[in-house]
Amino acid sequence: MLPILIMTVSMDDLEAGKHWQTECKLMEVNIRDGAFSEAVNKLDCAGVIINVPSEKYYRYISEWQLYKAKNK
Repeated sequence: MLPILIMTVSMDDLEAGKHWQTECKLMEVNIRDGAFSEAVNKLDCAGVIINVPSEKYYRYISEWQLYKAKNK
């Protein structure tokens, strides 16, 4: 029997997705620092440059879009 992993999204995650999508500009995608580091996306958020793990960025933005569509 295989265990099933259900990933939940918190309101903080949704807020992060909303912030990144509406208030930040995506500058670079899937940047790799080294062989063992995960890829990051570089964002410009009102002049503040942040690096967000690519997987987290896409997941949170996707979850925000689903939440927004569901609650129209």
